[in-house]
Amino acid sequence: MTPQTELFTRASVPPSLSDLYLKGCEDCTLSEQSRPVKMRGNWNARVFLGGEAPGKIEEANNCTFIGPAGELLKEALQELGLNIDKDFLIGNMTQCRPHPPAGSKKENRAPTAAEISACRYHLETIVEAHNPDLIVLIGGIAASSIMKNYPGAVGRAVNKFYGPDGHNLSVEADLYVVWHPAYILRNMTDRPKWMRQLTKLRDYMLGRQLVQ
Repeated sequence: MTPQTELFTRASVPPSLSDLYLKGCEDCTLSEQSRPVKMRGNWNARVFLGGEAPGKIEEANNCTFIGPAGELLKEALQELGLNIDKDFLIGNMTQCRPHPPAGSKKENRAPTAAEISACRYHLETIVEAHNPDLIVLIGGIAASSIMKNYPGAVGRAVNKFYGPDGHNLSVEADLYVVWHPAYILRNMTDRPKWMRQLTKLRDYMLGRQLVQ
């Protein structure tokens, strides 16, 4: 599945980061099947959204968060007056797509803890260069990777703001956690609760003038 038209923006990155996308790396086995997928959005945005990993559609189009989950998030943010490609920079815990095992019927799989750890240097480099005011973690895998005191379930982490001491990234940014839109696609009855999480995010951004 490929978007019919490119209704998304690949983020431009500073020259110091361009080698990652031009040359890739060999820090883990993901590099044997995939290459780093470019971030979506606006490098100058003050909010960094962190997902888990690129999927098949993202790999094919070299831009993260543009599949069904990304489209749902785009629509939800649009309802709230936010622009996903203008008000956010969107990356992942791993820069490459984790391919499912040979013979699997699944298109995507979650990254392993080892893959996330191997890619940590690249995530740190990106976030340090971006230096956001707010980091939003999308889903349990991202939250458990970045939060200092992950409560054991994403449902206990969402809808709360944490200060810079709530995460283990070396930037002075606040932290917020929301459900992953892929979860909402499977559980549409929870969409109203998810929208309340995003509304709280929108209100925080407006109050601190983080909207472009």
